[in-house]
Amino acid sequence: MGILEAEKLPLRSLDHVTILDLKTHEHRKVELVNLPPRLVESGIYVHGFDLFVTSDDPNENSDRNQMEFPEGSASHQSGSRRATIYLINHQPPSDRKSAPLVGAQSVIEVFDTVIGDSKATYRTTIEHDLILTPNNLVGISETGFYVTNDHSSKTAWIRRLEPFIVDSEIDSIIFCSFKDELNCLPAVSGKHPHPNGIAKGPGDSIYMVTSYDPFLRVFEMQADHTLALTDELKLPRVADNIYVTPKGSVFIAGIPSLYRFKKRIMGMQEDNFDILSPSDVWRVSNETGTDAFYGGRLKVEQVFADDGNQISGGTGVAVWNSKIYLTGLASPHILVCEIDEELAQ
Repeated sequence: MGILEAEKLPLRSLDHVTILDLKTHEHRKVELVNLPPRLVESGIYVHGFDLFVTSDDPNENSDRNQMEFPEGSASHQSGSRRATIYLINHQPPSDRKSAPLVGAQSVIEVFDTVIGDSKATYRTTIEHDLILTPNNLVGISETGFYVTNDHSSKTAWIRRLEPFIVDSEIDSIIFCSFKDELNCLPAVSGKHPHPNGIAKGPGDSIYMVTSYDPFLRVFEMQADHTLALTDELKLPRVADNIYVTPKGSVFIAGIPSLYRFKKRIMGMQEDNFDILSPSDVWRVSNETGTDAFYGGRLKVEQVFADDGNQISGGTGVAVWNSKIYLTGLASPHILVCEIDEELAQ
């Protein structure tokens, strides 16, 4: 977020959470219940979110982000599974006129639900000084998550220079736990201009992309919840959000033209949706041959590209059953594309 013009926002957010049926492509709104007065009055200004699914088998929870739902069995396998929803809420300050000076009062809202249910029950709100400019997050338990900060300041002039500052002092990734009491700590700091998408991989791996000076970085969770860098790959273009498959392949939503993307965003602010912004998707796979050493085992290939006529301004991607689901900040719909079964692994 650049300058938060909160006075132009509706008094109550129009944002909501939706469930998409991957078989029928029907969708329905999730009802958020047991809300505190603050959220009843203002709603939630949603940005990034994640879902942590609690399995009856504790051995499955470490890889829960890579759950597979075979054809015809999704509802049977997941119908009674508990889940924790983590939502980034960029709530405006109480004095909206002060928003350009103080920025958004960003917090993490936590809800409980059951997979497939149309209701989610409010549990708590996570607010901490280290959660400064949250962009995306990934839940690793019912009471723990990692979240990326995409800037080192909410409003300061230095934000405009951060795309050119490689050695930023930003606390790139924050870990928070709140089982008994709230504890947050820097998991990764510095040298990551504009930390963006983050996702859990197989085992103890965490993947994160930076948008400016675009890199995919692979980390391993440590016992103290800090993250140790294990691999990295320079990406061919500006990257936004990511999706990791059960086998560890990473799908990345790319922004081929940052200029066109910004033009589209500016046009949308004036109700002009005619400005096209190209979109593409890249796949990073883990090689196991002779090149499987640090800096050499990650291979990248383009799996989708569009000039903006099919989808404009895509920033988020997911993969299921040999299909790519692409949407984003500047797209009014979800594009569904068939891909080769091997690519989807």
